[in-house]
Amino acid sequence: MKMKKNSKKAVSPVITTILLVMMAVILAVIILLWAQNFKGEQVEKFDGPIENLCEDIIVSASVSGNEISLINSGNVPVYMISIRVSGNSEDKEINLLQGGTAVITSTMPLAGKTVELVPVLLGTIKDSNELQSYFCLDNRITPE
Repeated sequence: MKMKKNSKKAVSPVITTILLVMMAVILAVIILLWAQNFKGEQVEKFDGPIENLCEDIIVSASVSGNEISLINSGNVPVYMISIRVSGNSEDKEINLLQGGTAVITSTMPLAGKTVELVPVLLGTIKDSNELQSYFCLDNRITPE
């Protein structure tokens, strides 16, 4: 019995290896581009990440009726204060500079309730110079 020779040729192992490497590189590039979307925009202030400045905020506060008195003893200017009372919140723009004082009036009733103040800093988005506010949620202020 005679065997017919197969006229089909196989792909060379070298070409197969090159194709596999190219597919792996393309897949890695696609994954890296996809993963960059999860990295948020970095907001900066004073040429560093704004998150680091939250630790340096030293603001004391006291409540009298619907008024909140604020004193900034730290080195970081506070752009805004977010007032949080019993699940409700209200943002007040104040521009509280270093060593400055401010009195803000809330539209929410504050008497007899737990009040938390969240300082908000104003920074620039890295590489675009757009202004963006940053809430320092870990440095909440509880007034006296």
